[in-house]
Parts: sequence; structure tokens; C-alpha cells
Amino acid sequence: MKLVLTVILIFTLSNQLFSQRLTKEDILGSWTVVGSQLIPEMIMDLDTEDQKKMEQMRDGFIGARFLFKENNDFLIKFSKNTPGFMKELEFSNNSKWKIQKGEKIDIGSEKDNYSLMSFKVINSEGKKYFNLYETPFILEVVR
Repeated sequence: MKLVLTVILIFTLSNQLFSQRLTKEDILGSWTVVGSQLIPEMIMDLDTEDQKKMEQMRDGFIGARFLFKENNDFLIKFSKNTPGFMKELEFSNNSKWKIQKGEKIDIGSEKDNYSLMSFKVINSEGKKYFNLYETPFILEVVR
């Protein structure tokens, strides 16, 4: 498991020359989270209570849906069993999405410089992952 996380982390941090160039067609549609992992190096300095909260969030992402519409509208919908504190992320609903430099997706608006949420799409071993920037979460997604 650590090997898989290490490989994903390497892909995440690699130079854009080695990254897949994303297109709008690559992103359009509804993506459901079918798996969620934490990057151990990003949570090891947290106290026990914060690590427990991270684990709850990891579980809470499973079943969530990210919707990228043709008109660049963005929606996120959580499953019924998602902890209430995570549903606060729905504040980003009705925001816009755009691809930055062909390698990451930014959520927001021109007014906030698309700064509400950012993630990189990773293709590894025939699977797709969303790596949420500045968080320890790597989400396995299917369309």
C-alpha cells in the first residue's frame, strides 16, 4: 500500500513535462469517488484527534460525486453518510472550473482567482485519481 502511495506521490510532484496534458473532454461529466487514501507523510505530525478527523474525512469522500459541466459549472455532492462538517465543502457548488496549464483543475471564479479548490488528475495503473492540493487526500474516481 505504501508503494502505491509513494508512486502516486511521485506522479503528483513530477515535472509537468512528464504529466498528461488535460483537456476539457478528459474532465467533463460526473466522477464518483470509489476509494480514498491518505498520504502518510502529510498526517504523521498530526495529533491523534486530528488524525482521527482526517480518517473520517477520508471515509466521507467515498461515494461523493464531482460534476464538471460543459458550461464549466462545478458541483460536488456527498453521500448521505458523509459527516456534516464535510458537507461544508459544498460551498464550492455553482462555482466554475478550469484547467490550469494542462495539468490541474481549479475551482472558483475570476473574482477569487479560482482559489476555492485545486486538484491534479493522476492516471496510474489504469485508474484515475484526484489529488486534492494542500490536503493529504488522494481520491480514486470513476466516470
